[in-house]
Amino acid sequence: MNTKVGRNDPCPCGSGKKYKKCCLALQESDRRNDFETSGEFFHPDNPELAFLNADMTRRWSFKQVRTFATDDIIDKLRSLGVPFDEAQFLDDVKKYYSAQDLTEHWFAIHSITAKGFDQDFIWMGATELWNRLAPEIPNTETLYDMIHDSYALLPKDVTRACSVWLEVWKRVKPRFTENMKSLKEASKVLGDDVTLHNWCQDLEQELHNAGLDDPAFWEKRIEYCRDFCRLLPKTDELIIHNMRRAEAESCFALGRFEEGTSVMEKLIADFPDNPWGYIAWGDAYFMSIGKAKTDYNKAEQLYTRAFDKAVSKYDREAVAERLRDLEEERKGELPENETTG
Repeated sequence: MNTKVGRNDPCPCGSGKKYKKCCLALQESDRRNDFETSGEFFHPDNPELAFLNADMTRRWSFKQVRTFATDDIIDKLRSLGVPFDEAQFLDDVKKYYSAQDLTEHWFAIHSITAKGFDQDFIWMGATELWNRLAPEIPNTETLYDMIHDSYALLPKDVTRACSVWLEVWKRVKPRFTENMKSLKEASKVLGDDVTLHNWCQDLEQELHNAGLDDPAFWEKRIEYCRDFCRLLPKTDELIIHNMRRAEAESCFALGRFEEGTSVMEKLIADFPDNPWGYIAWGDAYFMSIGKAKTDYNKAEQLYTRAFDKAVSKYDREAVAERLRDLEEERKGELPENETTG
């Protein structure tokens, strides 16, 4: 069997999905990172996929396409049935988030003659031309690479990874339309390969870690959290609460106590039954990150108020653990000739 699978054909893995939305999508993700896949990737013991192994050496990769001159990419696209026109292309990239969306449009309106893996070249060529001819308009493929590569970078250089992610956030914001007021409503602005819901929360958390290494990132965290709440105010309340809490924590870490207190007071006023506002406020006086000041009495008062608000076993234990730790810290600070009574 040596039939080649087209992008819109049923995937040979048997999932019932189109090839472009199933195994091809996985392959494309790997190719974006120049991962050289061996024939074993397709599980050679599966006879239905054996023909793909035979064609592996003829697959296109971004690494190959990047070696082409711009005119050569255009000529290749035209030879495959894409009547490429630069002016039209520059207009089209303003209408689509990704090169894949654009090439799907091409497949729908043109008589594409590409077969097998040459169909991949159309998408890859469009992506490369987009990056060369309209670099000021970010495509989803590039944003995906920036996000994906920075996940791998986090353990080694969290500040650099966060800087890249903040650049992605800057480029993503213009995609939010007037009718996108929550993460759910905006979920498709980065396509299917990135879960905006998870990534936005990861960015907030990693900005905290970056702040521990470089205090400048506390300010960046404040700006990001305010941005998020302004642009996506109807997002799940738990996420909004976490973002506003992170904003206050960062103010305390920078030594901006009045500002942090104001943010916390507004947060508690808006979410009076959520104990984590009080917990986070207490943490600011107990754990003293950055320029925050230690004040065990204030921390105890806030933890006690949090305990009164806590309903779930998890929340009550979180407060109880902090109160125990606080008591241990107090004992450790007593002079040797004093006791707690």
